[in-house]
Amino acid sequence: MWGFVVLIGITILLYALGIYALVGVFAALSLHARGLRVLDHSTAGAPLLFRALITPGMIALWPVLVLKWRKAARGLEAAGAPDSPVRAMGLRRIHGLAVRGLAVALPVVIAVAVVVRQPIATSEAVAPLQEPAPLPHVATERKNAFDDLPIALRIRTDNLGSWQLELDVARDLEKAALGLYWSDVGDNALSLGHAVYLGNVYGPGARRFVLDAARLSAGGSLLLYSFVEADVVARADVAPISARASGG
Repeated sequence: MWGFVVLIGITILLYALGIYALVGVFAALSLHARGLRVLDHSTAGAPLLFRALITPGMIALWPVLVLKWRKAARGLEAAGAPDSPVRAMGLRRIHGLAVRGLAVALPVVIAVAVVVRQPIATSEAVAPLQEPAPLPHVATERKNAFDDLPIALRIRTDNLGSWQLELDVARDLEKAALGLYWSDVGDNALSLGHAVYLGNVYGPGARRFVLDAARLSAGGSLLLYSFVEADVVARADVAPISARASGG
């Protein structure tokens, strides 16, 4: 409960600081345009480098500068004028208070952030995506099955009649966003109703895909489709495989 309250407080504080800084940006622009000449005549014609150096301070202290600007515009002398200079001891006292305040505030803010930090949601039921384990028996194997691409094609099976396509990619294919399709018709077209998307292909490494025995027994084609080029970049024909080819 208290952690939630502290989190809301910190969120409000951050929004307030953001609004303060945004107002400070507009105030600094106004001061550069008109206010600096009123506050200090020597700033007239100052180079851009000088203005860039003082801009962060103007954004941070914009309420003080705007107040001084208003006093100077009304003909009132603000503290720091030649006739009423700011005492050095007063400035040092203010600086000391600021340093001590930051020394206390920063560790507190960091400690509170660590305490109220939202934990990363994890679940034992969710595991990183991994390639399925290879089935024990290799029914067929072809090296460089996809034209000149360094991809070996294996069709694996087991004693239960499961079938698995394995693409062993030897190196980076240097082709982005490749998808693998199984096509029941023997051409390079992704015909509607005849093509099944199996998954992404990338290298190096082995990529395994499950395919049902009915499609393998009828034969077909594996199509490598580039989603970048919107076209089929390689094709491998698969001859019909009998279910009896499964390992016994």
